[in-house]
Amino acid sequence: ETFAVFTSDSYPKPKWESIGTFHMRNERGIQAFPLPDTVYAKYIKIEMLKHFGSEHYCPISMIRVLGATMMEEYEFTESQREVDTMAEDDNEEKTIINDGTEEHESSNEDKGNP
Repeated sequence: ETFAVFTSDSYPKPKWESIGTFHMRNERGIQAFPLPDTVYAKYIKIEMLKHFGSEHYCPISMIRVLGATMMEEYEFTESQREVDTMAEDDNEEKTIINDGTEEHESSNEDKGNP
């Protein structure tokens, strides 16, 4: 029903940091528990605080932890920054070309050329 998640960068003598407490629904199927902030860690500890029913054990059939390494996140951020820079450069170039074209057309009209 309720579980807490902790992370650490060292083991076997970890210093566990709490990531949060999460509440499950009493139903079968995959449930997602997104984290409020980005977290980088090597080790994860999940502590069951409370479970549904009165059984002594609380079997968990599957746990998936999804994410990216710090290096993958950095590379993605840098590639996005390059794409944004290239798009800005393209927009500036189009503006310059459009400005030049408009000036050229208006100068032809001043000379009486169609």
